Amino acid sequence: MDVEWKPSHDAKEDNSVALVQLYNGSVVVLIRVNLLFREFYESARTSTPFVLPEPLTAMLKSPSILKVGLSVVEDAKKLESLSKGLKVGGVYDVNKFPLYKRISKRGLADLVALFFHVALDKDKQMANWEKPRLTEAEVSYAATDAWASFFVFWRMMTLPYKFNAFITDMRTLMEQ
Repeated sequence: MDVEWKPSHDAKEDNSVALVQLYNGSVVVLIRVNLLFREFYESARTSTPFVLPEPLTAMLKSPSILKVGLSVVEDAKKLESLSKGLKVGGVYDVNKFPLYKRISKRGLADLVALFFHVALDKDKQMANWEKPRLTEAEVSYAATDAWASFFVFWRMMTLPYKFNAFITDMRTLMEQ
C-alpha cells in the first residue's frame, strides 16, 4: 500500500490523501480518493463526515489483509484522518525490520536498487495528485511505487533467513 497527496511548500499546509495505491501480488489498483471526497460533498451537500466506500473500508480495516510498504504506518494515519472511523489494520512497515536500520540509503528507490539492481524513477513524486486527470507517466509512477513497496517488503522478509543460514554455515565451517 502507498498513498500520494498534493505536495505543499508550506509547512503549515497539510493536504489530504489524493490517491491510494494497492497491490495484491498480481494487480495494482489506484483509487482517486480526492475525487470520491469531492463527489461526496458535491452530491450530498452536507456536513456529514466523509467515509470511504464500504468495500475499500473493509479491506483497509482487515488485519488479515496485509498493507505493507515503506513508511506505510504514516500513510495509514494520513488515510485515517480522511475517513471518519477508519482504522487501517494489518499494517507492516519495512522500516521496522532490523536489517533496515543497517542500510545507509533508505528511500524506496535506494532499496529497489539495492535488492533488485533496478533504477526506480521518482520524477513524478512531487506531482499534483489532486488534479482531475493524471498523465500516463503519473499513473505508471503510482502503480510502480505500490508494486515496488510490496517487493521490497517481501525481500526484507526473506533476507534474514538467508543471512541466518549463512551465519550458521560460517560458524559450522569455523568449528571444523
